[in-house]
Amino acid sequence: NNLGAGELPGPTTQGILAIVEYLLKETAEAGCHIMLFQVLPRGDGKETLPMLCPPRCSSANIPYTSFLPAIRKVNEALKDGIQQLGKTYSASSRVQLIDCGSEFVNNDYQDNGDGDNYEVKKEIMPDLLHPNAAGHLILAKCIRDYVDQIGV
Repeated sequence: NNLGAGELPGPTTQGILAIVEYLLKETAEAGCHIMLFQVLPRGDGKETLPMLCPPRCSSANIPYTSFLPAIRKVNEALKDGIQQLGKTYSASSRVQLIDCGSEFVNNDYQDNGDGDNYEVKKEIMPDLLHPNAAGHLILAKCIRDYVDQIGV
């Protein structure tokens, strides 16, 4: 996705869904399954978003401080888009949107100016964007759970 480059949620969602649609078309005869991850959270908004304003800012040109609202918008729109694509291509059983990101969110986060408090769990996303080895183990378990669910 291009949220970190300033892209807005709508065009970001459209780009992701265009790729899924292409895959559905190209793999229709083979009946391949598509596992699409929801966009993972990121916690580097306070550092990155001021450089992306505009367009990633309020109507008063005040930079946003979090990527999470935009990520939520993309993920919600992906749910709707995947359902529509499933109907359009009779492929509802071939494409699945998977949420592996909830394990990365710091549910205790409060924006109180404390430099040691982040929107994501820094111990598994040390740069607040990319999972480390422990984060990849969480992703691997999420993938394995899905593969087990579909019986592959």
